[in-house]
Amino acid sequence: MARGTPAGKSIQRCIDEGTTVPDQLVGPLVEQRLKQTDCRVSGWILDGFPQSEEQINFLKSIKIKPSLVCVFEQPEKTCIERLSHRRVDTETGDVVDISRVSPSPEQAERLVQMKEDTEGMVKKRYAFWNQAVPRIEDAFKKVLLTIQTDVNPQHITDLITDAI
Repeated sequence: MARGTPAGKSIQRCIDEGTTVPDQLVGPLVEQRLKQTDCRVSGWILDGFPQSEEQINFLKSIKIKPSLVCVFEQPEKTCIERLSHRRVDTETGDVVDISRVSPSPEQAERLVQMKEDTEGMVKKRYAFWNQAVPRIEDAFKKVLLTIQTDVNPQHITDLITDAI
């Protein structure tokens, strides 16, 4: 997106509209990235992919098998609360949780809320995600780890570390 490529512009439109990126666009990008040397040697983490049956089948078709799939569960209200406090510093790109950190007056002027973090968009994304979860759980049941997010972050880290 930062380079302004046609694919990046299409992805940005989807983010702005709160819609999913079309599979025919995201699939080849995921495949290209996962086949790079660093991913093959060190491993990889996908956030929010796959979500659809088509994406699950795509991973199978290119013979990509995750060794662990984490599904993070939290109430919609918590998602809205957390994301509604998230801001991005337009100068540094840093993400700031304004409920936990008081930015300096200079930084406060540069902070913006992403369109995807507004309450309406979060609700839309949350509903979409809840429809996707059963497909993900079924496709990856042998490597699935479901994690409740209302616990200490270190506990979440420990659960994932133990599973790896």
